[in-house]
Amino acid sequence: MLKYSFEEFHKDVKIMVRDIKANFEPEVILAIARGGLTLGHFLASLLNNRNLFTLNSIHYEETQKLDTIDIFNIPDLSKFNKILIVDDMIDTAGTITEAINVLNNAGAKKVIVVATHGILSDPAAKRLSESGAAEVVVTDTLPIPAEKRFEQLTVLSIAPLLARAIQEVFEDGSVTSLFN
Repeated sequence: MLKYSFEEFHKDVKIMVRDIKANFEPEVILAIARGGLTLGHFLASLLNNRNLFTLNSIHYEETQKLDTIDIFNIPDLSKFNKILIVDDMIDTAGTITEAINVLNNAGAKKVIVVATHGILSDPAAKRLSESGAAEVVVTDTLPIPAEKRFEQLTVLSIAPLLARAIQEVFEDGSVTSLFN
C-alpha cells in the first residue's frame, strides 16, 4: 500500500497554488463537504485567503445513492465575484453543478471548479458543460476519453511530475527536491 504523507500533500498543494495564482486569484474558496475541506483549507492558507467556506450535501442514505441531492449550509457568497469550488473528485457532478447553479443565481461573475480526480461518470460531462462554470480543472490521474471532454474542461497532466520523480530515483537524486 502506498502512503501519501502530509509532507507530500503539502508540497502538491503548493504546486496547485502557484497555478491558481498565475491564472485565477479567487476572492473566495468554497469546499464541497468533507472531500474538499482539507484541500480547501490548505489552498486558503497558502493563498492567504481567509474567505474559505464549505457547504454540505446529502445524496446517499447509508450506501444507497439517492435520486435527489440535498445541499444545505449554503453560505451567502453574493458579494464575491470570483469563486473557486474545491472537491476531491467529480463523479456524476450532481453536487458540483447544483453548487454552481446556486452561486450563479446569487450573482457570481466567475466560478472555477478544481478537483483532483475527474471520474466523470454519466451524466457528468453534460452537466458540467451546461453548468455555467468558466472552467473545470482536473488531473489525469484517471483517463478521460474524448467523449467525456467538453469546452470548459482543463486536464492537467501529472506525467511531467512522474517522469521527473523516476529520473531522480534512477540518478540517486531527491524526489523531495521536486516540490521545493
